[in-house]
Amino acid sequence: MEILTKVADKKGRITLGSKYAKKTFLIEKKKDGTVILKPAEVVPIDEAWLWKNKVAFNKVIEGIEDAQMNRFTEVDIKDYED
Repeated sequence: MEILTKVADKKGRITLGSKYAKKTFLIEKKKDGTVILKPAEVVPIDEAWLWKNKVAFNKVIEGIEDAQMNRFTEVDIKDYED
């Protein structure tokens, strides 16, 4: 762990350095005034279900792996029509 000392400017900003440019962070504010920055990736809400549903997620991964290995199954489109 590395501990740095930074001074906030008159608008309350602290620079993190170019390594963190264009990155997204979750900001955890504690009651004692401590602020913790956690690097994060944002998932659109309409896609979040997939990350929460391990069965569905694993099926997607399985499908991607099958496609990468050229493992395909022929299907009759009529089986999927109403």
